[in-house]
Parts: sequence; C-alpha cells; structure tokens
Amino acid sequence: FSVTLRMSIELQRTPDGWQDDVVYAGFEPDTGTERDDCASYNTARRRKTSMCRTRISCLLGLLLPCVFGALVMMGILEAFESSPKIQIAATNSVFIYEGRWTHLGSVMKADWSCVTARFHVTSSSDGGSLQLIWYGLRTRINITIRDDKWHVIDSTESHGPFVYRLRGFRHPVSVNLRFPESGNYIVSMRKLTSPVPFGSGIMSSLLETPTVEFYGLAKIKGALHIRRPPERLRKIEFIGGSDTEGYCVDGTPNMSEKFDAFPNGWKLENCEAAYPDLLGDMLAADISVIAIGGIGITQNAHYHDQQFQFGPLMMTDYWKRGLQSDPLSQHDHPKPAPDLVVVDLGVNDFNHQESHVPS
Repeated sequence: FSVTLRMSIELQRTPDGWQDDVVYAGFEPDTGTERDDCASYNTARRRKTSMCRTRISCLLGLLLPCVFGALVMMGILEAFESSPKIQIAATNSVFIYEGRWTHLGSVMKADWSCVTARFHVTSSSDGGSLQLIWYGLRTRINITIRDDKWHVIDSTESHGPFVYRLRGFRHPVSVNLRFPESGNYIVSMRKLTSPVPFGSGIMSSLLETPTVEFYGLAKIKGALHIRRPPERLRKIEFIGGSDTEGYCVDGTPNMSEKFDAFPNGWKLENCEAAYPDLLGDMLAADISVIAIGGIGITQNAHYHDQQFQFGPLMMTDYWKRGLQSDPLSQHDHPKPAPDLVVVDLGVNDFNHQESHVPS
C-alpha cells in the first residue's frame, strides 16, 4: 500500500517577487495513476513569467517611441530657438580672416590655432547690440572688442560642447555683444584651441577634430553700422609645435599632465597667450599659426616608443592643408607672401626621443 503527497500550489505576486504558497496538502491512496504535479507547477510558472514579459514588452513598446519622440521634439524646438536668422553671413566682405579658413556654403570653417574673424562696428549715441553665431566641438574662442587705436575695451570667452548632444543636433552658440556708447570698434573672434588637443595620433582618429564654424551676425539692434575693418600692416606665418599653439598656457604648476593637461587640454590651451599672438600685436601683423604639438620635420616626439600618440605624419604633410583634419583640403598660399615666417619645430620635443635624436 502506498500513498502520494499531493499539494496545490498557487503563485502569488508580492513586493518581493513571485511566491509559491501551498494552499492544500494531504495524502491519498496511490491508484497507480501517475500525477505530474511538478509539470503543472512549472507550466503555471512559465505562464505567469510569459505574461509578465509580455506586459513589460508592451510597456517598453509604448514608452520608447514616446521618449524618442519627446527628445526629437525638444531637439527641433531647441534648434529653432538657438538658430536665429543670420543677417550678415560669414562669407560677407565685411569680415577679414586671419589664418587658414575654408568655405562651407555660407559658413566659414577652420581648425588651426589662432584663426580669427574680424569686423568693424560704428555705433551712434544710442548704442546697440548684436549676436555672433558660431559652433565648435571642444573649442574655445575669445571675442575681443577694441577701439580704433587697438586698445582692448571688452573680452568674452565662449566654448562649445565636449561631445555632440544626445538629440544629435548641432546647436550654434550665440554670443551677445553690446555697444552702449557711440564710437568705432573692431571686433575679433579668435580660436584659442588647437586642432588636436589629444594628439595627432590614434585619438584624432577616434574623436572628431575641434573645428570652428562661423555663421555670421544676427539680431542686430540699434544704430550699428557693420563694415570691413582696416587691413593690418604685416603678415606673419608661424610653423611650430605645442609651444607655438599655446599648449597648457592656462594651466597651473600644480596640475598633472596625465590627469589635467591631457584630458582637459582643450580647456587649457590658449594661443592668444602664446608668443605668436603677442608678437603679432607688437608688430601690428595678421598671423597664421600652423602648429601641432609633438610634430617635427624628420620625426615626431616619441617616434620610437609611442608613435600612436602623434602618428606617422609630420609637418611637411600637414603644412599643405587648409584644414589640418582634412587631407584633401589643400591650402592656396596667399599673395603677397607673408612678411615673416617663423619656424619653431623640435625644441623641447627632442627630449622625448628615447636616445634616438636625429642628427
């Protein structure tokens, strides 16, 4: 004589998850009929699990399109809001450009250090204001207002995002400039950062180059007259490495090169405080800065032990380019030629050759 223990099992949902509750237990004589209670229990569990997964899938199916749609709408609204109508395009003849710039439709684009756009503003007694519209990934610019004797009146720094925003739109940066008093002003927008703040090697292939795109002027209010500024007396071209581009000029002695200067290099570079800009101001000259940290003529820094940092290309390859980041962008060297060319390559980078200094 044999008996079989039979249990009725019910699945109940609690805050801690699904719980198995025994609601009936007892003995009954074994009639020889095999009862598969475990199979019934497993079937019930699978059914509950399947229902739960179906509900989650339905919820995700409803929520994800709503979230995506909301993000798209926010991006579109912000794009419209942050993209005012351009009144004077960057390609207008009222602008003078220093350094190497290229046309991108009605937009002017550049990535070399110290590229500059300059224009003249005449303000009446009522004054006025305008917006300067630009965009730059991992880029800092400095907008300086000077009087007609080149004395600095005001200076405003602006920077772009580190990475593209989630919504995938390029949001131009608007900088408000005010001219409260009557007078003649010269406004210059200068790119402070280098084209490769993380080195010209593997990092430049993983991250998009920090270029600056200048769209022009918008929301011009008041009695402002915009015209082309006077030409400066001289032109100087600088060809060099990190010292020439202003690497870590805005850093402090207690900063670490690995933990501060490298990851935040674009925040610490400042070509306007490096010697090319200072010399250009002293000589009343337009400057063009062709500089990349660690780059040489016969070999780059760490050529034998860490070539991944700066790559195989040297200044003889980059010097021909209009955009440092674009090998197809060939620079048309202007005429007349620069009054002075300063070449400052190697220098401290010879300390990083691991006893392989070229003769």
